[in-house]
Amino acid sequence: MKITIASYDQADAMLRFGQHSVTHVISINDPDDQPPVGVGQFDGPRCILYFDDVPRAIEDAHTHGLKPPHPADMRRILDFARVLEEHDHVLVHCAQGRSRSPAAALAILASRAAPSPEAAAQVMVDLLAIRAFVMPNEVMVWHADDALQWRGQLHAAYRRTFKAGTAIWTPPKQEQ
Repeated sequence: MKITIASYDQADAMLRFGQHSVTHVISINDPDDQPPVGVGQFDGPRCILYFDDVPRAIEDAHTHGLKPPHPADMRRILDFARVLEEHDHVLVHCAQGRSRSPAAALAILASRAAPSPEAAAQVMVDLLAIRAFVMPNEVMVWHADDALQWRGQLHAAYRRTFKAGTAIWTPPKQEQ
């Protein structure tokens, strides 16, 4: 299976104007925005979600007018990904292609592995091979960890890889 992580504009251009092999689309949008026109023109399976990029659990997010990612959003992503096959090409986009869509891609990758510290570290490496310079949404990573029953291992690998909130990737340390 191929995963492409894109920004809103990249996804729109890819779906509207480019030659592509996309078979499935996950479109993550801000609550007040519409998906890209290209998503509407795409005739394959789509999963369209609406929530803000709230990177950490904020108790009063709703009082600030924010709609954080919810566990049900992650369940929708994972349910959608369950039907993906090896020959499929899924395009995952959000506003910038840096936080929410990488977290969705991370969840898809994790859904195809058996939970272990080594597999969690490999998920991070595989994610960064798809698109470097990302900072996956931490709330979504927690929801994926919970939904996939990784017992904190996925989130721990995320924290090691992304150094507790920095956008600088450092490769996982190799044991000798």
